[in-house]
Amino acid sequence: MKFSIRFSFYGIGVEVISDSEDLITRLENDFKFFLEKNLSGIHISFTSYKRTPSLESHSRSWRYQDLLISDSSSIREVQYPEGGLLRFDFETNHGEVFATDINLLHELTYLGVLSRVGKLHDLVGLHRIHAMGVTNRKHAFVGIGDSGIGKSTTFLHLLERGFSFLSDDTVLIEDDVIRPFPIRVGLDKELGNSVTQLKRRRYGTKFLYDFSEKVASENHSDKIFILFKKTANNPRVRPARITEIYKYLFKYLVIGVGTPQVFELFWESGPRDFYIKTSIFLKRLRCAWKQLDKDFYVYETSQDQKSLDALDEFINSY
Repeated sequence: MKFSIRFSFYGIGVEVISDSEDLITRLENDFKFFLEKNLSGIHISFTSYKRTPSLESHSRSWRYQDLLISDSSSIREVQYPEGGLLRFDFETNHGEVFATDINLLHELTYLGVLSRVGKLHDLVGLHRIHAMGVTNRKHAFVGIGDSGIGKSTTFLHLLERGFSFLSDDTVLIEDDVIRPFPIRVGLDKELGNSVTQLKRRRYGTKFLYDFSEKVASENHSDKIFILFKKTANNPRVRPARITEIYKYLFKYLVIGVGTPQVFELFWESGPRDFYIKTSIFLKRLRCAWKQLDKDFYVYETSQDQKSLDALDEFINSY
């Protein structure tokens, strides 16, 4: 029996078909905000099988980290050491995913969708940045920083204060506008009402939570950027220096460090993709430049209650 689900990510139509009802349920919870039953056009599609992959022989293969990657015309095949396989046709934008482990099948399909959607969004000027985002309906607060620096803890704290949810990990920026991208929230710790545990192949277990009742429905142009920085001294929020602003925007927006994606699906080969990558780079650079007239602050945090108190004091001033 086949199960299917459709989504619309701001104009990018996606369909996933699978023989696993469990996978479809997981994806429905992941992307609940983007569910679209009456989709007018499909730009990206995946068929995901909960079974052993059928391998094909290729003359052109290479290794990237622990992966075996093969190209044949427009089709890329990626073999994972855990036994999974991802096959994607860049011409038709259709992929196939095989894995007997539901966690691996879920992870590869989920990241495959985000990777391809992200690339198409880039081409129309809608860019991802590795950041958490919340709003108090007057301002959007966008927190940028490395993984493990306390963005998720801060995100949960602000939700408890009554803020609305833009994204806990990936905010979308289109020129002056922030768009909600509320995929399911993944935390390293269990809060007691986890919907699903996702055991990731490289980064350990994530506990997935649904905060859809707190999602902000509107776009925001009035935004304040908060640059997370660890400190061993007294936590505080201070105006950012121009060099810090350039560094964070270039790293997390222009380069895209930390955004969830499958690198092997984002990075194609050949001169055509080189042109596309150059175009994306320039579009991201332009987007970063347009943010420079916004307010930027550095949040020097030691990831404790004292830090959260300092952040609360700052936010209350707005």
